[in-house]
Formats: sequence, structure tokens, C-alpha cells
Amino acid sequence: MKKKYVLLALAPALIGLGGCLFVASSRADTEEGLESQTEIVAADSVNTAALASVLETYVDERGLVDYEGLQANRQDLDAYNASVQLTSQASFDSWSEAEQIAFLINAYNSLTLKSIVDESPIKDSIKDITGVWRFKKHGIWGDELTLNNIEHVVLR
Repeated sequence: MKKKYVLLALAPALIGLGGCLFVASSRADTEEGLESQTEIVAADSVNTAALASVLETYVDERGLVDYEGLQANRQDLDAYNASVQLTSQASFDSWSEAEQIAFLINAYNSLTLKSIVDESPIKDSIKDITGVWRFKKHGIWGDELTLNNIEHVVLR
């Protein structure tokens, strides 16, 4: 039986943003939103299409994630995370506040997914992953940040 868990605690905050970098797992995006998103992806190489693929494939309508399926086919997740790492601080600084927040929440969520699927076997709870929030570092803006840094220092 596949393990499924609710997506991340920050996910509900994404829905209200409307920022161009947010990639919804539903197909409710407006044409205008998709055009803006495409411009940002082209200009800054943030691979939001890869994140959209992950969300559409491995997150169901209730927000439950098929971590084992994602672990077995993680290319899109890794591609998105690589693009997050390559995004420059200067590019990020040029975006609107809504775009910056969307980028950071997407990065936080995708890096959390990475932390979970990096475990083999997948743990019963993210709390069982030693140092997942405070010690494990992830590439973002060519720097290394923890999930706590992203959530509590950068986002807040």
C-alpha cells in the first residue's frame, strides 16, 4: 500500500497568493496568469513546469502526496530544485513581493518533498527525519539554507 500524507503546512497559503510563480496543481489558472508565469520562467529559468508536473502527478485533490511514487520518479522534482538553486538573488530582488513569496513557498515545499523522498525507506513521519528543518541545508540562490531559514528568517 502506498503511503500518502497531506502536503505541507504552508500549502494553504499558496492558494491565496495569485503570484505568477505559484504553480497550482489544478487547471484553474487563467490565461493571463499562465502568460505571466511563462515570462518569468523564460527570464529567470525557474522551472515551474517541472513543479506543476510533480503536483499534478503526485498530489491528489485532497492534498495527499504519493511519496513512494514521487521517490520512484523524481526527475521533475530534482529539475525544479536545481532551477531554484540557480535563481540569482538579483533576479529574486527584481520580482514583486507576491512573486517572491510564491517562489519561497514553492521552494520550501519542493525542498521538503525532496527531504522526504531522499529517505529510503520513506519515514512514517517527516518528524522522523533527523535535522530536517534545522540542520539539513538546501541550495537556493546559489547559497545553502535550512527549511527553518526559509520559513522563519526569509519568509517572515
